[in-house]
Amino acid sequence: MTLVFIDYGLAVMLAVLTLTTLFSAQIDRAIMSFVGAGLVASLIWARLSAPDIAIAEAAIGAGVTGALLLATWHRLDKPEAPIEPASLLVGITVTVVILVAAALLVMTMTTTSGLGALVQDKLPLSDVGNPVTGVLLNFRSFDTLMEIGVLLVTLVAVKSLNLNIAPAAAAPGPVLDSLVRVAVPLAVVFGGYVLWAGADTPGGAFQAGAIWSGAGLLLYLSGNLPRLPLLHSFWPTIGLVTFTTAALVTYALTGVVLQYALWPAGLWIVVIEVFAALSIAATLFLLVVPDTLEGK
Repeated sequence: MTLVFIDYGLAVMLAVLTLTTLFSAQIDRAIMSFVGAGLVASLIWARLSAPDIAIAEAAIGAGVTGALLLATWHRLDKPEAPIEPASLLVGITVTVVILVAAALLVMTMTTTSGLGALVQDKLPLSDVGNPVTGVLLNFRSFDTLMEIGVLLVTLVAVKSLNLNIAPAAAAPGPVLDSLVRVAVPLAVVFGGYVLWAGADTPGGAFQAGAIWSGAGLLLYLSGNLPRLPLLHSFWPTIGLVTFTTAALVTYALTGVVLQYALWPAGLWIVVIEVFAALSIAATLFLLVVPDTLEGK
């Protein structure tokens, strides 16, 4: 019974934070409400037994996106009086959101019937045990390839606007230094576990990349990040390069893009996920730090 009240409470909090984001007269308050809504959404995903989506939502949907919004707001000219939201724009936004939500609900109830059973039936062909991984990196892997490309384009766009988010690195105090010594190794190991376990349980490249980028950001903020050669030009692109190479090789072997052959499908997926996780970690890290790293 207690869990039911928690679920209802999360639903109400999400609705309140969403409305606050839309109707707030202060931009900074709207951004904070947006970040809060993302964090609540991640808790809801966790309650729905989808910890992999919860991690991605907290790191990307709330964390990185919220940081980019704050950096953009910081560069705006601040008016003395609060900005009243345009009623027409808010009305159009609310209407579009309601229509999209209704369309998704109808599609979920009508066109996705039986897809779960179909995925489970074909899952052995994907050579992985987790249906989410099987769908993302086998059954519709082309979509995932495009998602990694979009993430790289986002990094290029942010850097072209010079949106540096993280503050300058500082000498660590005893508390921060102790936290870094404990949290960073744990994050590296846990990220590796999440990456490897993603073949059969919730996890995967996006979740591991988010965890590793958090470890890197903690090192940066504490002033303990060593200088990494080729960080800007190499690591953010390695996932897309590996994925694209796999697409071209499989097309040459089978005549179908990402129709795995020669190796077992599971081996293709592991190789793609490892390099994708490294690329995602570097991309998320570089989205929030300056271009010039003053490492030791």
